[in-house]
Amino acid sequence: MNGRLLILVTSLISFGLGFFLQGLPRGNCSPNIVESSYAPKSEVLSPSYAPSSSKTPEVLEQYARSITVKVLSGENWGSGILIRQKDNIYNVLTNQHVLIFGEGKSYRIVTSDGKTYPAKLVTIKGLSHQDLGLLQFKSQKKYTIAILSSKVKPIQSEKVLAAGFPFDSRFKGSQGFLVNWGQIEILNTRSFGGGYQIGYSNLVKKGMSGGPLINLQGQVIGINGVHKYPLWGNPYVFNDGDTASPSEKQKMSQFSWAIPIQTFLEIAPQYLEKNTQRRTEKVTQKKVAPLSNPPLPDRSW
Repeated sequence: MNGRLLILVTSLISFGLGFFLQGLPRGNCSPNIVESSYAPKSEVLSPSYAPSSSKTPEVLEQYARSITVKVLSGENWGSGILIRQKDNIYNVLTNQHVLIFGEGKSYRIVTSDGKTYPAKLVTIKGLSHQDLGLLQFKSQKKYTIAILSSKVKPIQSEKVLAAGFPFDSRFKGSQGFLVNWGQIEILNTRSFGGGYQIGYSNLVKKGMSGGPLINLQGQVIGINGVHKYPLWGNPYVFNDGDTASPSEKQKMSQFSWAIPIQTFLEIAPQYLEKNTQRRTEKVTQKKVAPLSNPPLPDRSW
């Protein structure tokens, strides 16, 4: 099975079945939906453990909103991350399984201000074996670019924020942006299904694929792509051909999964811009760091 087919099969099992999964009851798992104070047209997912009482996490959530875009792919959508601007050209990183639905059709990008732009696919050598894809669009407006660094490594148990645009009927008529808090639970030495290695407790829903996983310093450490509890089959097939054992599958299915940002930067180092440090300092000045750790996730759901 080649890399592209493996990505497609894994995505259809773990991602494309999200409609039914979202309708299954899981005890007290229904999050509270509240209106965001910093983005009037968006929504914020606030589980009981989210640090909503602190203003500093709100700044981090605002930053997440500014770098995250909705990716319209054919008749479907996912999420994406603004990772580079050169003149009036912006580059958006997302998942390949998000882009599959737009093949032979069209791609469009919806930015944080509600503007919609036509986009085109960018081909990068070596990216086809990962569940990653790149789009470009043109705009004269200035948008926030994500902080990327090859030196940033995910850390076991660190608190993280996941963001994106879930495909959810509750968000019809709005931009439907969600952000929620959790922590890193697993760091696999081997990747599966197109590069996934970071397992975390955040609730990633269908449509949030391609959105950012952000640490407490405002750095993108991963790209969302696989939600919890796939309905059937075993999507956890490692890139070396091995299949996760039943016990491994049971453990891995409890968490959402992301592709490390280093995976992309190793393939496309040109996206490490020289002004990364300047952007990091700018966010720090907004008191994103230092940041008190949010409470641990509520395990009841």
